[in-house]
Amino acid sequence: MFTLNLSFLINETVANLGNYTACVVMAAVMHYTMLATFSWFFAQALHLYYNLRKLPSEIKHYMMKICITGWVTPAVVVIALLATRKYDYLVIYTDDGNSATMCWISDAIVHQGVNIGYYAGVFIFTSTVFIITVRQIAMLKPAEAQNSSSIKTNSFSILGLFLLLGITWAFAFFSYGPLLLPSYYIFTILNSFQGFFLFIYYYNSSKTVDKTPTTQNSSNTATTNTVTPSPYQ
Repeated sequence: MFTLNLSFLINETVANLGNYTACVVMAAVMHYTMLATFSWFFAQALHLYYNLRKLPSEIKHYMMKICITGWVTPAVVVIALLATRKYDYLVIYTDDGNSATMCWISDAIVHQGVNIGYYAGVFIFTSTVFIITVRQIAMLKPAEAQNSSSIKTNSFSILGLFLLLGITWAFAFFSYGPLLLPSYYIFTILNSFQGFFLFIYYYNSSKTVDKTPTTQNSSNTATTNTVTPSPYQ
């Protein structure tokens, strides 16, 4: 995600150098990091779903398969576009008559199919897992649901999950008609700071886990510690 943001910021500078090879490399790097980000949203949702069903221990080479999904799948797409020479200079014109040149996919149809289509598939799966997880939280026992501390923790977990699964990227789908300008602002703010928001989420989650109360049952022969695990880890 950091590499995606960095490559986007320096993209125009590289394009203005006028070096075609450098531009193709720049476009490929930015495209790969974007697709890898989408792939890891999918992998996070898949991991969460498997944990809810308690399946990871039953799958051979589980982590290797997750890593292949996150890193290799986008590489296949990028290599295919490199082979077909789809990366090139792209001139973007603004409403005020200005223009900017960047290194990206020059074919609009390929861009729509590969990027919008790729994320649409990821979004369908991640949003489904998100709904299933929220439903699991809503089904918590009434005594726990009425506890203000639990409500705060669950709300924070739902918000973190919303960011973790990359559902914020779906605001790009609303960039039409009267929603065009608001969706641009929401999309840019949420996704530009997504890494920072996730850092805060993980930091607070780790503090919550560290402070999880333990129940100790002592006897003359043994002592048992019981910790309630978080369903989101």
